[in-house]
Amino acid sequence: MADHLSGELTSVAVSKTALLACECGIEGCWPLLAAITFTEDSVVWDRFEQPFRRTRDYAGFGPFRFERERYDRALLELSEAIRDSCESHDFRDRKHPKVL
Repeated sequence: MADHLSGELTSVAVSKTALLACECGIEGCWPLLAAITFTEDSVVWDRFEQPFRRTRDYAGFGPFRFERERYDRALLELSEAIRDSCESHDFRDRKHPKVL
């Protein structure tokens, strides 16, 4: 998650990062995209868009500015919480669908 919100997983071909997605869990399914810009002191989320609804106007939404140190710390805390949650679950007991 931290890699995603730090822009490290954004490809050269894609200049925006998915911040929200459909409840199905597939990132490309109805995402809310934003450009994430990093400076030494700040992080800015702006230029929002929903690629399947090109006529929707997000001009009045954002920009959202974060202090870089607090942003980085929040991502680290989120990553640790996700890791701890995954480590506390035993996924071996779950039934998996059969592959045909």
